[in-house]
Amino acid sequence: MEHITPPGRGRSRRSGLARDETYHRLVAAVILGVVAADVLIDAWIRSEVRAPVAVIGDVLRLYPSMNSGAAFGLLRGTGPLVPVLSTVTLVLVLGLLRGRYPQPMRLALALFAGGGLANLVERASRSAVLDYVDLGVGSIRWPTFNVADVAISGAVVLLSLMALGDRLRRGAESPG
Repeated sequence: MEHITPPGRGRSRRSGLARDETYHRLVAAVILGVVAADVLIDAWIRSEVRAPVAVIGDVLRLYPSMNSGAAFGLLRGTGPLVPVLSTVTLVLVLGLLRGRYPQPMRLALALFAGGGLANLVERASRSAVLDYVDLGVGSIRWPTFNVADVAISGAVVLLSLMALGDRLRRGAESPG
């Protein structure tokens, strides 16, 4: 069967395959980059930070603590629920990465997968993850988090912005 290029596309099947390969490499690099950053920074925090360290006064501190729950300490004390939900979510996200999506969505899914994988690797070896980024002013603090949580949260923000943009575009296109 002959491949027919839709009118106006002007690209060959070969260039489409090359672009897909580039996207796959980008996705793999993002996932591995998030995992590597999380593992390396966690190792540094474990070996060097024994007490809270002010990075930007009281606003940003390194304050190591173990978290048996999900991101930002949610679902603590639920036993195997967090690792099971994390594993199922990671498998679903990795499945989504096999689809054809715009590059920003692939980036978001890769960030999500990298953060989820990094937390699962640590949870498998220690039954909890090390959180250490502490933001706030005085007694008003955000829950402590780590690099993997930043990647997951970044993915959620990116996906939310994409959904909002789509909604705004559809609203602008509809008569009324």
